[in-house]
Amino acid sequence: MSLGTESITRRLAYFEGSDIMDELSRNIRERRRLDYTLNLLGGMLEESLPYYFLPDLPHHHRLNRQKKALKSAALRLLEKDIGEIFLFLLDENVEEEARRYLFFLVAKNLVKTALSFKEYLLFAAVMTELASSKDLAPIARQGLCRYDLEPLGESSGIDEIDCSKKLPYPELLKALSNPADPYKKQYLLLTKQARILYASSHEDLPEFDEPLIEGLLKGLPLKNLYATLLAMKKAASRPHPLKNFNKMDLKKGDMQREAFLHSKIKKDCG
Repeated sequence: MSLGTESITRRLAYFEGSDIMDELSRNIRERRRLDYTLNLLGGMLEESLPYYFLPDLPHHHRLNRQKKALKSAALRLLEKDIGEIFLFLLDENVEEEARRYLFFLVAKNLVKTALSFKEYLLFAAVMTELASSKDLAPIARQGLCRYDLEPLGESSGIDEIDCSKKLPYPELLKALSNPADPYKKQYLLLTKQARILYASSHEDLPEFDEPLIEGLLKGLPLKNLYATLLAMKKAASRPHPLKNFNKMDLKKGDMQREAFLHSKIKKDCG
């Protein structure tokens, strides 16, 4: 059943009994009807579907009562299809605008899902590759900043990355404040602010697990798999940020900036 064969407002208003979410998943997988599919998905995630603002449409009142449920369903779609979505983002045969918009949706909403840091590491690899691409480099570099991966961008040779106006998501920093599982520990090693926060209360950093990361990256069709692996290893191998740290060696301005950084990180993670 295509999206145009019955009232879209009815299908959305009664989405629990509709196949619309399966259809959106199929369209992403098959790279078809992308404008309509991504606009619907984005409208659900952003709670900005045009149907919400047209009171004369059929089923309008019920549809508006479903806003939160539709957003939750869209987040579950991201969770269920994240592997296919990563393939979509890396597929250079897909039109640039569709890849850019889906990247925006994933980058904004990944931190709102229940996905594990295994998927965060995969997304880090996707962003690293796209950050060196011709078309998606600007938005991918912003994504690296929001996911606290400025060191990974730098170790990948991305000189133009500037995270001064794109701070990491507070919920990401909070999630990394107690990295218990192995994937979260590996992700922590690639970060900037979360790593400093962790180092402020731990004498040692986790060890980089190269076989784990290599096995993970082989699940993606990366053009530069081993370059990405090397960049991750380089970022993870930076020395402990507070090792041999001596306040007496800092100028007053440097000390103020350092104190501000620590207080900002702790506030974000509190």
